[in-house]
Amino acid sequence: MKPLVSLLLMLPLTATAQSPGDLPTLSLWLQGNFSSEQQSQQLENYFHLQLHTVPVWTASSSGPWLYMEQASFKRPERPYRQRLLHLQQTAPGQFTYTPYTLNQPQQYMQAWRYPARLAPLTPDQITVRNGCEVYLHWQAEQQRYHGQTRVGTCASKMYGASYTTIEISVYQDRIVKWARGYDADHNFIWGGSQGGYRFDRLSQ
Repeated sequence: MKPLVSLLLMLPLTATAQSPGDLPTLSLWLQGNFSSEQQSQQLENYFHLQLHTVPVWTASSSGPWLYMEQASFKRPERPYRQRLLHLQQTAPGQFTYTPYTLNQPQQYMQAWRYPARLAPLTPDQITVRNGCEVYLHWQAEQQRYHGQTRVGTCASKMYGASYTTIEISVYQDRIVKWARGYDADHNFIWGGSQGGYRFDRLSQ
């Protein structure tokens, strides 16, 4: 990561009030512990998954950074996806959600439960997933942040796909994520057949 970004991570954030539709609220609604248990009981072929998100690099002035982890309920200690997310506001009611991979993800497994594991993490230990940015906008009527990746830009080789699309809706009480894979000719290869995974916020 460029030295300028590293410098930004060391600068203090200005305290701001939170209200639906702003950047601090988007960050807050993404944070917490979530589960797809209820959906898995209602829909066939939807699994019981867990989603955990915690803040990291809280002194950054370049927008919130979050550590996100997804795992099966059966194997919470072995997450299948670990990401750093960088949130930025680009215009009133418009935001970007940029995912980064961790160069050594095994070092940070269950860091949402053990925050000290994130302490050694530095910007040179992550890699941006170019083309996988999610472009979100605030929808006041639905009281949600909603958006998706651009078509064909987020490369993926999973199950023979050429690229993936990610659609996300962020509510105060849940997050809905719909990932789908396509081949180079834009033919559907994999993904949820009845919409995205619905992660309900847990009370604890």
